[in-house]
Amino acid sequence: MKPRTLHSHVRDSVRRVVSNPYKSGFRFVLESGSAEGFLRDLLAIELESNGFNLTREFPTKSYKVDLVLHQNGTTYIEAKQLHPKDGAEFVKNIVSDVKRHAGCHCLGIIYLVDETGSRFKMERQSFDGENRNAKAGVPEVMKSLRRNFQHVYPNTEKQARVCRFSGAGRLDLYAFVVENVR
Repeated sequence: MKPRTLHSHVRDSVRRVVSNPYKSGFRFVLESGSAEGFLRDLLAIELESNGFNLTREFPTKSYKVDLVLHQNGTTYIEAKQLHPKDGAEFVKNIVSDVKRHAGCHCLGIIYLVDETGSRFKMERQSFDGENRNAKAGVPEVMKSLRRNFQHVYPNTEKQARVCRFSGAGRLDLYAFVVENVR
């Protein structure tokens, strides 16, 4: 699978679920903290419903791979959610995930939720509201991804945005697909 194709499935996995009746609930999940597993499982549903043969939490000798596609060869897919409060500090986590599968075709997916414009009412904000006050943003994460990977898709912030929520302030969900650690 090519990064562009995988990004298309990532985008579709979210857009098919975020219909008007569910927008508020979906937004709540994104702002409640880590949605990494939820987003990964939406992608698994999308890929499976499009006829891909895949395995979740595929065991290898020392690690489990988030998703493995068993078509036209084997493709490992590792997914991570980064938080704006951390800037690009934890890009190293996806680097090590992809690197550990050297010798296999491996793609990484990085989800980033930009909630700096959000005014969505929550009983308790995740990370004590640090993501809403983050100084770093999507451009910093993109720079770090480009420094660490030979291929980052998409090329622009606008193309990377998977979904935008409005109403209670802006909330954007971004996704990047990476391959080949430098």
